[in-house]
Formats: sequence, C-alpha cells, structure tokens
Amino acid sequence: MRSLEGKAVVITGAGRGIGEAYARLAADEGARVVVNDMDAEQAERVAQSIRDSGGEALPKVADVSSWDDAERLVQFCVSSYGRLDGLVNNAALYHMAMPEEEMEKQVRRLFEVNVLGTAFCGYAALRCMQKQGSGSLVNITSGAHSGMKGMSAYGGSKGAVASMTYSWALDVQGTGVRVNAVSPTAQTRMHDATAVFHQRHGLGALPASLAIPPSNNAPLVAYLLSDLSSAVNGQVVRVQGRTISLVTHPAVLIPGVESDQWTVGEVAKAFVSSLDKLQLPLGVQAYDVNVHPYEVAYADANVKAGKASRTEDDRRDRSEAGPASRKSRKQTGGSSLGLLIESKRERTTMVKAKMAVGALAGRRIVITGAGSGMGRAIAERFMAEGAQLALTDLNERGLKSVARRCGAFAGAADV
Repeated sequence: MRSLEGKAVVITGAGRGIGEAYARLAADEGARVVVNDMDAEQAERVAQSIRDSGGEALPKVADVSSWDDAERLVQFCVSSYGRLDGLVNNAALYHMAMPEEEMEKQVRRLFEVNVLGTAFCGYAALRCMQKQGSGSLVNITSGAHSGMKGMSAYGGSKGAVASMTYSWALDVQGTGVRVNAVSPTAQTRMHDATAVFHQRHGLGALPASLAIPPSNNAPLVAYLLSDLSSAVNGQVVRVQGRTISLVTHPAVLIPGVESDQWTVGEVAKAFVSSLDKLQLPLGVQAYDVNVHPYEVAYADANVKAGKASRTEDDRRDRSEAGPASRKSRKQTGGSSLGLLIESKRERTTMVKAKMAVGALAGRRIVITGAGSGMGRAIAERFMAEGAQLALTDLNERGLKSVARRCGAFAGAADV
C-alpha cells in the first residue's frame, strides 16, 4: 500500500519548482492533491499532469496571505475530497538584499506571504484537523533563518515559520495532529538568484551540495505527511544533498552566569569571564550528536537531549559557506542597540541627556515601545548610563511620562 493512499492533501505554491515536486510525489504515493498557486495556468498544468499519470488532483487559485482565501482553500479540499489529511505550507516569496538595499514594498510583501500565509493556512488547517482528530501539517522553513548574508528578510520570515512549528506542535499534542517543518535545498529559481547575488557581492560560489533536483526533497515531505511519521512532532528536518538531519531547536546554553544584582559592569564581567567565548557561530552549523551543545529539559515530557559540552575541541562546526571562522564569532557585536520604526501613528520624543559618566556615555540610542513596561525600564536605565535617547511609542501619554522621568535624574527632556 502506498504511504499516502486515500489521503487529501493541500500543497501551497505547487505550480512549479519544489512545490510541484511535493505535489507530484504525494500523488504518486496515493494522495488526492489540491494544487494551490497564484498562477492559474501553472496550477492547472501540474494538476492535469498528475491526472494524466493516473493520480487525483485539482487546481485551486488562492492568495495564502488572505485570511479568507486561506480558509476557502482548506474548505475547497474538504468539499472536494471529504476531509483534509495534510497541508504543506510551501508558498513563499524570496529575494536577497543587503540592509541598505532593502525596500519597504518588497519586504512587506515577503512577510505577508511567507509569515502570514503560513499562519493563515496553518490556522485554517489545524481547526479542520483537530475536529477530525487527525492530520499532518508540514511547514517549509530554511537554513537562512540561522543567518546568511543578504537574507535578513527571507531568513527572518523563515525563522518565524520555525517558531510557529514549535508552538503549533505543542498546541496539538495528544490530538492526533502533528506539525513539523522541512528545510530543503534544491536547484530552483531561488538557488539561481542566490548564485547571482553571491557573484555580484563577492560572496563566493554556492556549495555543490545545494545544486540538487527539487524532487530530492519530496520523499521527506511525503513521509511527514504519512502515518509512518506518527511519532514525529515539532521537528525541523534539514535536507542537504544525500543527507537528512534534525535541526536543533533554540535552547539556552548552560551553565549561565549568575548575579544577585545585574549592572552594566557585572554584565561586562560575565561576558569577559565566560559568555564571550561561548558565542555561537552564524549560519547553518553541524554538531556531532554525541557532543550535543545543549541540555534541553522539556517540562511536559521530562526529556533531556544530551549533556552540555561546549569546548572548542568538542564542537565540530560546518556551514553552507564553508568552515566557520573563529574570528567571525567576535563580529556578532555592534554599536546598533536599537531601531526606530517610523509610523504616522507613532509619537517620537527626543530625550537629550547630560553627558553623564557611564557605560553608555555619548551613545545615541533609539528605543521603541518605551512608553511603559520593559521599554520604559530600559530607557530609564540607559539614561542613567549617560545615553542620548530617541524614544517612540504609540502611547503618547506614557511616552511623555517616561521622558519627564528620565529628565528628572539624567537631564532635560525635550518633548
């Protein structure tokens, strides 16, 4: 019996490339497939090709970044095939740019499709799956969420997808529904665009292990959709060439450094004495499973994933761009301690501090959300350390209040 026999599966962004490969193999494995794409001709082409090969498939145009369209896509599968057994959240936009090259329109649209599209389709699918007591959701993330040059927007969006995967997996535990993610590699239009960007910016050639057919990733996705993977939940699985691997979840490195009362000076000592040499390399890394970098305790299951061991000799680092440089770990710091997000609705207050002698004396720092709570506490502390601040918050009253308070102990507040 085929692994997906009789199952009803929706695959978004399936009109070409890697999404098409997922759809074709799912159909070959017996699934009835809804081929979603914004391009009606491409969706129909893939669906017709599947039908010509003896499979079942229907095209469905839907904008995944629309809440209503995402719901209609799921209901189309249910009305056509009687149920929803699987969703592959594959639809995504991609571009590369250095920070100074980014434009609002392209960043906004990328996040709408990659993050909101994944979220909207996921919520609609999970509601349906939980009612029927079964189903598998497979998100598509990327190694870019570990950090790659020129991929801050795309990588950030895929980091959000990984985070949704972890949370949804916890939400559906014990319901018969599972949520996992795949981090694929393949020679697609995205791969070719990346190669051009690397050449233009002098970043070197892409590893040969990335130049593989899209179909190489499809068996893993089909497995995660199938009942064969009933014991797998909340995992990100990486495909690279001949290798599939699990990706570590974000975790806290232990042991940490303790203090009864943290000050800027005490934090500095903590980094000098311990944390500085434990800074993690950026990019897609590989760790020997027998020398696991984390000890992770899951409160619900009391599962521990290995002993913490973080010596230089124990850890084996490899990245997509080649071996990680030890020196690069020293480059994770910087002088940018804040980001001003401008909005017509926001009120911005400039706070001019007297040049106090402190750890931040003379530094100009922007703090968003400074009108209350943690933002307010950070503003007050930074002012005490001599920083010149630009504060912003939607709450104008709270913003003025914190500005006056900062002026009371560090200098005049110019509201």
